[in-house]
Parts: sequence; structure tokens; C-alpha cells
Amino acid sequence: MGEFSVVRNTGGGTSNCCKEHPIAAGALVDHGSGAISLELQPRNNQQGRNGARAYLADTCDEGRYDHSAYAAWDLLGRSLSFTVDLSSADCGCVAAFYLVGMNQNTNPGYCNGDYYCDAAQVCGFGCVEIDLMEANRRGLTATAHVESDKAGVGKGLGGSSGGAFTSLQYGPGGRVVDTRQQFRVRAYFAADEREQLSNIEITISQDASSKEQLKFSVADASYLKRLTPAVRSGLTPTMSYWSAWDTGFMDAGPCPKDDQDSCGRTVTFSDLAVVEGDFEWHAYPPPSLSPLPPALSPLPSAAQPLLGIASLMLSTGTSTPQRSGIAGFTADGVIVDNDEGRNYTEDRDRAVRGEEQTTVMPGLQGLPSVLVKATGIVVVLLLLHLLLTMRARIRNKTRTVSSTLRCADDNRPHRTVRFAPIEKQREIEDGIEVDSPCGL
Repeated sequence: MGEFSVVRNTGGGTSNCCKEHPIAAGALVDHGSGAISLELQPRNNQQGRNGARAYLADTCDEGRYDHSAYAAWDLLGRSLSFTVDLSSADCGCVAAFYLVGMNQNTNPGYCNGDYYCDAAQVCGFGCVEIDLMEANRRGLTATAHVESDKAGVGKGLGGSSGGAFTSLQYGPGGRVVDTRQQFRVRAYFAADEREQLSNIEITISQDASSKEQLKFSVADASYLKRLTPAVRSGLTPTMSYWSAWDTGFMDAGPCPKDDQDSCGRTVTFSDLAVVEGDFEWHAYPPPSLSPLPPALSPLPSAAQPLLGIASLMLSTGTSTPQRSGIAGFTADGVIVDNDEGRNYTEDRDRAVRGEEQTTVMPGLQGLPSVLVKATGIVVVLLLLHLLLTMRARIRNKTRTVSSTLRCADDNRPHRTVRFAPIEKQREIEDGIEVDSPCGL
């Protein structure tokens, strides 16, 4: 996938959204965890607080915006997921992760010429917008917008799009998602038999060991079909954190009153990943196969399980991120839960070792013990070969196109994050790995 950069809107311009703040709030990427934090500054006698907006780009030239440099991800038939911590964002705050057609927008716009566009035309020009999450501690919506359709069609909790779940399930102390802690959001972009966008399914989860999730479809297929050309052309991942005296479009109901002065200083996004197909972010086999039974000879090197790839995919350099609800990565760079993986391993070990070690297979009674043992070894090897073949097929269907991000300097208008391609035999087709902190 090459290199990626994080580009921050610098503030200023003549747009109503930005002219009060000639220098936008900061975007910080933590060097230890690789998480991106967006700032919301306190009010200084202005009507609104100074927020932050950042975009992913293929390249970045310091001091100059270029629409063609923005990332353009074709997500049709794929799942995009990320982790968010909005524990300090209460009523009146909006933490957003969304996709817009910035790469194809040739109009610099009125937000200091960064080529930003969305369905509301806040910088003067409209484009397709898909909000995977606009949320705070008490409300959350996901909305699809064709170009210049400000209202769009969406679902979630709060505002006119409510009804997908309840405040008992999502919110501070929520039964499924407790917003006092970070949680995971996944969006699957389903295609029909004609390769038209037919569904955007949002899954929100928190405890990887729990089967409880919040799941809903953003809009009907007839509306989403109109977004297909833009999705195929590629959309730019965008993150923002802002506030207002009225954010009822996404939190009316759960929030009796919006108060932007109650918003915390930052929200954080991390562990961004894209995989082929409709895959749960934690529903994968464990990071590696368990050791072979002692009585068996080692497999040839060509069939050895791939190990150690997880450390390449993590900004901390370890296979276990120090975060609640995220326990590790598979060899394909996909997040799994350790408890789930341990149960998987124990069940498989019992299947491989249990019967063969304690009983003689039916039909082999009376045969020489050497022949019985040899037959048992052949059976076990065949089972292991089948497991490895299934595992390889899963790996071929899954590829990680983005890992955690790192690095930004609040004193520079453009935040750059460098990634290098991973070229490993039998690993993943095209992953990305943090190469250097800032590289500018």
C-alpha cells in the first residue's frame, strides 16, 4: 500500500466553520501506542470551541495541499474498523470518523484551501459523505449522504435516526458498550451480485470475549446504490472533533441538553484496519498454532506456522497491545481476543491428541503396535495438513491495509506518518508497518 500521511486542517479561511479560528486545534499521534488524538480547545469568548480535523493521504508536501494526494480507499466488499475513546465527549460534543470524496474534489474550498468537501458543504463544495460514526458518550449515529444531501439517511441512537439500540445498551455504564471506556466500530460495505453497494452494516463492540454487539444497517439498498460510483472511485478517511450548543441531530433524546463547555479536551482513534469480506474484528483463530504433540516429528520448514508477524503490525513492537478489549493480532495482522484464542487452541489440542493417545482406532485391534502407531501418526499429520490448508485459505482472503498511526507535531500544519510495505513470504499481500516517527 506504500506510504500514508496524516494531514491536518490548519484553520482559517473564509468559511463560517473556520474563520473564527485562524489556527485550528491540534492533532497528536502518540509515539508509544500510535493512537491519534484530536484536540478541542476551550472557548475564548467565541461562540464555538476550536476543534480539529485530519485526513489520511498517500503523500504530503509541507505547506501545500493537493487533492490528488489524499487517500482514496475502495471499500466495496471490505470491512473497515477502528477503536475510539470518547469517554470525555459528553452532550454537545461530536467525535466523528467518516469518508468523503476529497481525492476527486478539484475545488480548494474556503477552509484555507485544503480541498475538504462533504454533504453539508461547510467549506463551500459538496461531495459524497459516509459517516461511520458521529458520537459522544450518550448518542451515536451512522449516516450515508449522496452529494449535497445534508440530511442523508442513517440509523443509531439519538436524533431523528434513533431506534437501532437503546441507552441501556450504549452509554456510560451501558450493558453492551460502556462509553466510559474505549470501544470498537466496524463497517462492512456489502456488494450485491451486480457489484453495487447494497448495505453498510455497522457493528459496535467492546468486550472481545462477549458475544453481545450492537449491529445495524445504515440505509436501504436503493439509497446506497447511488453511492456506488463514489465508493468505487475511493473515499478519504477523515476524523474530527468539534462541539456546538445544539448537536441534537445525533444525541437528542439521550441528551436532555447540550453543553459544549462540558466537552473534554481530546478524543482518540487507534488500530485502524481494513480487511476483505465481512469479518468480525475479534473472530479469528489465535495468533499461532499450539505446539505439536511430543511424539510427532517436526513438520518441514515450508509448512511451519508463521510467527512473529504481530510484532511488525503493532506500534509498541509487542504482540499484545496494552488496551482494554484488544488482546493481540493474528499472523495476518487481525485483532483477536486472547481468551477466545486460548479456548480455540485447547479445543483443537483435545481433538488432535485426545483419542489417538488413549485408545486404539476401530478396526486396528490385533495389528502390530508399530503399525498402529504409524497409522496414528499418519492420521494426525493429515489432520494437521487440513488445519494448515484451511488457515492458508483464511489468510488469502484477508489482508490488512492499514495499521496504527503515529506521529504528529502540533507546531506544523501538516501531520505526516510514514509507513513502509511489508514484504514477507506467505504473510499478507500488502500490509503497512510504521517505519519512522514523522519523516518530514
